[in-house]
Amino acid sequence: MVMFDGSPGSQSALLYGLALGRLQQREALPLYLHERALSVSCEFESSVEIGAISGQVRSVDTGAHRVRQTVRVQRVRACLDHLAGTTDAVPRLEERSGSPLAVLAELLQPTDWLVIGRSGYGGYQPARPGRLARQLIEKTDFPLLLTAPGDGPLPGAVAVVLEAGRPSAARAALAEHALAHARASQRALVALIDPSLEDLPELVSQLQSTGVAVVTTRIPGRLTLLKLCQEHGLAELVLDRQGVLLARALGEDWLDSLDQAILIVSPRCADSEFRVGPGQQAIHG
Repeated sequence: MVMFDGSPGSQSALLYGLALGRLQQREALPLYLHERALSVSCEFESSVEIGAISGQVRSVDTGAHRVRQTVRVQRVRACLDHLAGTTDAVPRLEERSGSPLAVLAELLQPTDWLVIGRSGYGGYQPARPGRLARQLIEKTDFPLLLTAPGDGPLPGAVAVVLEAGRPSAARAALAEHALAHARASQRALVALIDPSLEDLPELVSQLQSTGVAVVTTRIPGRLTLLKLCQEHGLAELVLDRQGVLLARALGEDWLDSLDQAILIVSPRCADSEFRVGPGQQAIHG
């Protein structure tokens, strides 16, 4: 599922989602959420609204609001047709109204991903996650791919960050998810591992046995992360939704400097084994 409203950020997300869908043989379905006021849906003739930033009360012309919504949908469809003209098929636009969290909870299945651009029309800094992106990161637990401004996936490897301070079972589940994603995307996988982990030798050995390149490193700040991305040719990062690194990257605006897409995962820790395939070694948490 790709959040799409025609903004530059959502265009990048759609192109990324379509490219990823072709590689992984999955459907990329664009979703447009109508910004429809309650007064419009209830057919009230007059109403007032309160500015989210200014706090000022102002009247709402519901007739004009309906016209604006119609024009917005037409623009979104035209933008979708234009972007899809360079692909094999035009994806169907899913239109819904309501809270993003409620709509996505209804639409997404356990195996589905959400692809979203870092910012929409209101983003003055395209590389910095906007309000909706932050809300979805913080209040959902399905895999979320946060794309960077651009025309699609960068060439290069996928990197999974295995941090200290998280349960070993969570690290194993995150590594499993990252390896499956890298293989489906036909990319190499690099594991960036904190050298302070108690089970470091065993973890390194098991990862290397599956063909994963291992780099033991601490990531104290944005410059270290940028250097790692450049040195190892990284195109995507896979991060734990409950990890410290993601919290710091969002809180300290690290993403302003990153061209890499970020796959955010909530590891399922019920099974503490990393099963990499039949006949291969498993990584135990």
